[in-house]
Amino acid sequence: MSMAARRGEVVAQQDYGFGPRAVGPWFDRRRIDVREPGEIGFWAKFFGVEEIAILMAVDKVGTEARRVRKYLQDSPPLH
Repeated sequence: MSMAARRGEVVAQQDYGFGPRAVGPWFDRRRIDVREPGEIGFWAKFFGVEEIAILMAVDKVGTEARRVRKYLQDSPPLH
């Protein structure tokens, strides 16, 4: 039995990415991993934009969620 199981924590098997499957202690809420389609969808819904807007923002400002949020707020909406 692992230490986490003994403490009663719920930990997914080797999946610590942020998004719909994140339940472990090592996920990083500050970064957007564009290699994971589930994360792109999660962040698009979180910010209320289309998935392409997330990809464009990450391309411009990097993967840090707070910078992506600022970029999306300051940018005109996509048509």
